[in-house]
Amino acid sequence: MAKRSFTAQQIVDLICQSGESSEELDSEESEPEDSDSEFEPIPDSDTLPSESDVEETESSETAMPEQPSTSQEQEESVATPRQRRRRQQSASTKRRRTDVPEELLHPVWSPANLEAPSIPPFTGQAGIKVQTANLSPIQFMELIITDELLGSIAEQTNLYAQQHIAEKPQSSYARPKNWWPTTVEEIKTFLGLTINMGITKKTDLKRYWSKRPIQHMGIFSQTMSRTRYLTILRFLHFSDNSQYQTGEDPNIDPLYKIRPLIDYLSQKFSEVYVPEKNISIDESLVHFTGRLRIKQYIPSKRARYGIKIYKLCESSTGFTCAFRVYEGKDSQLDPPGCPPYMGTNGKVVWDLIHPLLNKGYNLYLDNYYTSIPLFKHLARENTPACGTIRSNRKGFPQSLVNKRLKPDESEGLRSEEMLALKYRGKRDVYMLSTIHTPESITPRTGAQEKPKCVHEYSQYMGGVDRNDAAMKPYLAARKTRYWYKKLGLYLLQLGIYNSFILYKMSKNPLSNLEFQEEIAESLISKAATHPGRRFDSVERLSGYHVPEIIPQTGKKQYPQKKCRVCTKQKIRTDTRYHCPECPEKPGLCLKDCFKVYHTCLNF
Repeated sequence: MAKRSFTAQQIVDLICQSGESSEELDSEESEPEDSDSEFEPIPDSDTLPSESDVEETESSETAMPEQPSTSQEQEESVATPRQRRRRQQSASTKRRRTDVPEELLHPVWSPANLEAPSIPPFTGQAGIKVQTANLSPIQFMELIITDELLGSIAEQTNLYAQQHIAEKPQSSYARPKNWWPTTVEEIKTFLGLTINMGITKKTDLKRYWSKRPIQHMGIFSQTMSRTRYLTILRFLHFSDNSQYQTGEDPNIDPLYKIRPLIDYLSQKFSEVYVPEKNISIDESLVHFTGRLRIKQYIPSKRARYGIKIYKLCESSTGFTCAFRVYEGKDSQLDPPGCPPYMGTNGKVVWDLIHPLLNKGYNLYLDNYYTSIPLFKHLARENTPACGTIRSNRKGFPQSLVNKRLKPDESEGLRSEEMLALKYRGKRDVYMLSTIHTPESITPRTGAQEKPKCVHEYSQYMGGVDRNDAAMKPYLAARKTRYWYKKLGLYLLQLGIYNSFILYKMSKNPLSNLEFQEEIAESLISKAATHPGRRFDSVERLSGYHVPEIIPQTGKKQYPQKKCRVCTKQKIRTDTRYHCPECPEKPGLCLKDCFKVYHTCLNF
């Protein structure tokens, strides 16, 4: 990658821009929200500007002349489109700060008491919303991954293959019999093999079709040829490529290539299940290191680089009720009913939980999202919340931050329905809650006493982590240049995991691994027994094989088959014997052909 040089003024602008992204009311992130693939991200500052600094900045802006100076004109002329967009976004952020109500910027805090806050009753109709009695694992999967969805994938895959061949007629795929249109049944087979790849890991895709006994897996070669699988993977698509627009226009959807799949699964998740009272919001990271405008850098995640997904999950099961893929700055995000001065992270939370407002859900967040304006407005929508909060958030009482506590000691302040609390455990923990009082409890016998809000936060915040931990061992997506394929396979597996949660709620016995094995077998069972599939050389050359007489059928008392070895040598021979241990149960002459078939690789 070519190195880029900057003037001193451009370096100052870049640093200022990274600092400006942390000035929103609830957007102060420990990791940068938007990272470009060309540069290593610059960590944001954890400190917020004081109100006097903001006022001084605003007054200085009004005093500036309307016409820019010559140096400013030069800087604007050399600025990239991305830099100009960031300057416009930072300017709009400063304007929004003046619209924040005073009670949110400077809430009045008073000593906390043990009087419980007013908690709205839970009115959500939690549970499964579809009929699940006596369903098999594959039928549970089809509640979410439907034939309609797989048919759309097959249609778009065929369309993209046609576009590619028309654009590149000299391509090897344009040759006769190198590509033919796929079908829903073949996409199911493709998906079944892909799920099996997530269960049984190999270092290279081609090794799943290896003929070496030490690596051999007969189900792959019996089901689909290696060339066909790689060809489908090459053209796998989810939307019409001809409608995709490129450029620097901020109105272009950066997720266009995957948007139909996102919209379909989002709708299905909400249709099949309604979560219980306690829910949580956090982010997951799909590992991706290629060039991508929406790629994120999150040092706290193991993957570090990748595509960020905001998830709203049920705390007890990890069921993903709603999700949103990070789209850059999310500047176009405008969820219904959300105050216009809410920061980006607050809008993300509002967008995810909007269908569940006014139903009494208890929402748990970490300090990436928690802010006083967000909690105030959620409480007004009968949705109490609890979460850790950064000590430098606007409006959080600094008297509480500066108070020195002994180990296992806590102190709280209240402002109407909000409780601000500081707890000294292994380190200082700051909490904001519209659910709890400052009372302390003993979680279990022999444990240290701790505030109830800290204990319940630890208990209910792990919905997304539970979801990630269950999916990670079986993820099938591999390293690729095409981000939409990796994200698409991840979302399909997310739908399969949600179907597994529905399966367990119906009191079925299989584990997550066994459930996926059943699905993979069901998806590929028809293809594996399809007549005309090539037989497996490894299985016929290993194991113990004994010839048997072909059993009689309803029409023939003494049925016969063509000898496989004689047919290969262009000799027509019928035989009464076959090998029942081989996958295709081939007919074989008893004298020499049976021995040749089970000892020679090429005959």
